[in-house]
Amino acid sequence: MNAEGTYLPPMLIFQRKRMADKLKNGAPSGTVFEVQDKGWMDTTLFKKWLEHFIQRVEPSPDEPVLLILNGHGSYVNSLEAVDFVRNSDVIMISLLTHCSHRMQPLDLCYSKPLKLYYQFIK
Repeated sequence: MNAEGTYLPPMLIFQRKRMADKLKNGAPSGTVFEVQDKGWMDTTLFKKWLEHFIQRVEPSPDEPVLLILNGHGSYVNSLEAVDFVRNSDVIMISLLTHCSHRMQPLDLCYSKPLKLYYQFIK
């Protein structure tokens, strides 16, 4: 989501070994679907999400994009992702790990309802 209130199609990560097509029902157009044993973002999936992000926002030298992250270890511990972003006209900054929801309002108003919705269709 950006300051204008528009958003990219999400990447939905399910706690599974294989993707079931029924999990894709009703998702916004352009949604990226992934599976991971624990259902969490990891460094490999973060790199895939960055590719999705850059493809959708199309940053350029004339119009760079500021990406603010929440400080999760999969973001800050991925040298491959940092190198990828370094060459893409994206300025990536990270909030402190485990900082309060007051610094991360999207966790409350966007991510939490999205997670709750998909929690019930497993």
